[in-house]
Amino acid sequence: MEKLDKLDQGILAILSENCRIPNSRIAKIMHVSEPHIKYRIERLEKEGIIQKYYTLINFSAVGSTFYMMCFLKIKKTRLEEIKKVIEYVKNNPYVIGVTEYDGDWNLSLRISTSSKIDLIELLNEVQRLSGPYMEDLRVFITCWHLSINRHPFMSSESIKLLQKKIVPFKNDSSFQKDFAKRTTLVRGIMQQLDSNDFKILSALRNDARVSLVQLANVTKLNVQTVKQRIQNLIEKSVIGYFMADIDYTKLGYKEMAVFMNILSDDKKRKTFFAYLEKFPSIFTALTYMDYWNFSFILRFKTLPEADEILEDILANFKDLILDYKKLIEVKEHKKEMYNSNLEEVYSKAVSFFKGVP
Repeated sequence: MEKLDKLDQGILAILSENCRIPNSRIAKIMHVSEPHIKYRIERLEKEGIIQKYYTLINFSAVGSTFYMMCFLKIKKTRLEEIKKVIEYVKNNPYVIGVTEYDGDWNLSLRISTSSKIDLIELLNEVQRLSGPYMEDLRVFITCWHLSINRHPFMSSESIKLLQKKIVPFKNDSSFQKDFAKRTTLVRGIMQQLDSNDFKILSALRNDARVSLVQLANVTKLNVQTVKQRIQNLIEKSVIGYFMADIDYTKLGYKEMAVFMNILSDDKKRKTFFAYLEKFPSIFTALTYMDYWNFSFILRFKTLPEADEILEDILANFKDLILDYKKLIEVKEHKKEMYNSNLEEVYSKAVSFFKGVP
């Protein structure tokens, strides 16, 4: 299914903004019946366009002091070594994302841990499995995350109009907040959490659309307690937002990761980031402590289309962009928003800070 009508587009946009919004609210926004919304969502799920419903968190708030990207280049002809590395990192709880690329690097790992020892052991094992065929390994400390556009099929203006319609209702379970401020997922202060908080986070990890009643059953807490705890997690900035995971390959899109070395000029950077927002196909951006200090993901249907956008950006900001490189996504092997062993990550962080004089 590569074509979406306006209703499908609207549903995907709403669920990407806040997937906890109930079908009844979506029906009112889109001016159709609730049963029809239910049918459309189930069809999008069945066709694999909606993969999952994710909860996104603030890594610093749960003690994940090492949230970083690792980029590897393993000799392309050594398929066996590449396969071994992929299988290992897919099963490592500290690796929450694995993507295969065509370009200067052929693998990227998204890592979240609170332990330097766990990080070193992970990287050492990756190097061991790669053998003498590892040609490059770069670890980028992630400083700042910005979700720019989430819908390549909708303009920024259309999204802003839609966001105005997604307003909170008293006592609802969608937990709507200011989704314009999606820029602090890797910064902040570690919060005090208990086992019940982690039960809720575990249940929300791969199904952010689960009902409060189902959450209460899983966590053995009552509905009101679950609701209040989620609200507290949001207010503490532990939970950032809830979103649908859309498989854009099913809609004919590919992804390009663009890495840049840009000047440290706050005024020019602000103009640059605002300029990126005009492109619906630019999805998300990250800043790093590295020579390659900025990256963004660009979704495209044809390579000339992607190159045209990139050339436009380079031409308009040649006084800011000092260098760049691009990678084309081959396959996404693992995608999680946070660790399956999140409570363990948090406990190690607590133990560490208790030992700090």
